[in-house]
Amino acid sequence: LDHGLLPIFVLTLSLMVFAAAGAIGGSGFLAVYIAGLISGNSDIRAVTILKRFQDGMSWLAQIIMFLILGLFATPSQFPAIMVPAVLL
Repeated sequence: LDHGLLPIFVLTLSLMVFAAAGAIGGSGFLAVYIAGLISGNSDIRAVTILKRFQDGMSWLAQIIMFLILGLFATPSQFPAIMVPAVLL
């Protein structure tokens, strides 16, 4: 497999493991976590490429998470929330 296709292969395999676990009624998150533990402890030939890809994906996930959390904030409700928050 070409080194450029390895990140796509890993992402696809993760989604397939998640879907397969969900199809049989299991936890997709747990299945992907266990698959990651197994593959992380195995001998992979392109570790640096995959680590760089996974680092980029984790940054992207953090950006999306904080963007979504920011969209949940309602500035008009801040004054009502601020007083109890400061008193605690």
